[in-house]
Amino acid sequence: MFLVEFEMRERTNRQGFTLVELLVVIGIIGVLAALLMPALSRARAQGKRVSCMSNMRQLGFAVQMYLSENDSRYFDYYRDIPDGGRLWWFGLEPDYGVVREEGERELDVGKGPLWEYYGTVGGIELCPSFDYELGIYKLKFTGASFGYGFNLCLFGKNESRVKDPSGTLMFADCAQVNTFQAPASPSNPMLEEFYYVSPHEKLVHFRHYGRANVLFADGHVESLPAYPGSYDPRLPAARIGMLNAPGDNTLFGGDSLCLSE
Repeated sequence: MFLVEFEMRERTNRQGFTLVELLVVIGIIGVLAALLMPALSRARAQGKRVSCMSNMRQLGFAVQMYLSENDSRYFDYYRDIPDGGRLWWFGLEPDYGVVREEGERELDVGKGPLWEYYGTVGGIELCPSFDYELGIYKLKFTGASFGYGFNLCLFGKNESRVKDPSGTLMFADCAQVNTFQAPASPSNPMLEEFYYVSPHEKLVHFRHYGRANVLFADGHVESLPAYPGSYDPRLPAARIGMLNAPGDNTLFGGDSLCLSE
């Protein structure tokens, strides 16, 4: 009887964890969290990349519908309209009558040439990997407008000019480093949206863990790395560079597109 009572008292006294046991458990949880966090971070990044790729496929469908109703000719980068304002390919900037500063310009995205097709294909969202909350981000208009750049060599051209649709890019993740418009300056380079990509400018935004999503003219999407050493040195952490070697315009349609009017 004495032994039974003693064991019961021991069990009662041992109901909680000792400090050492708690520290061990906390340590194990910390190790597991450290192991899981990179995997979770990669999973989130992968989800954003896939969402961006979906946007691009939708853009490709919208462009194909536009071409089918506009004599197979791609839209212009911009054109000034008779009643005032400038119609960019991604929206209308009205004529204010006075010069407005960067970040104060308005944009009516509903007047862009592709807008009427967005609803048909399911809508186009902003790329979730473009971090508009960064302290180095600079607005061009009054809000975020578009994070994808169209192939500069395609503007205004007939679709028949594209000889290799599977090897000619149409859209790519895009941005630029601005050092020439306030609040940006040479000593304060800033990241901002841009609206075309070209074979000779550092405008491709490798925002998906060092890769950029690229939509090709045949409708397929690839995730591509930067050409080695091409990141803009003014803001290397932003990962803005080129897909191609200097002078190589193959991805943009070759000489038949890029060296013609």
